[in-house]
Amino acid sequence: MEKLFEPFTIRDTAAISRVMVSPMCMYSAKDGVANDLHFVHLGKFPVSRAGLVMAGATAAEPKGRIKGESL
Repeated sequence: MEKLFEPFTIRDTAAISRVMVSPMCMYSAKDGVANDLHFVHLGKFPVSRAGLVMAGATAAEPKGRIKGESL
């Protein structure tokens, strides 16, 4: 546990801790694009010392999205 909040590096990417926030299906991307809701929600985690934050449920084209209306 003592190393949980220590910085680490993977190749050229440095993280402030070993805490990772997993992607969450928020079902609020418009046309597959993240919006202000995503930036505000995910932006709070680095402030809380999460070292890596992954966004989820966004895609470049409709067939890659999980929301029914985008099919």
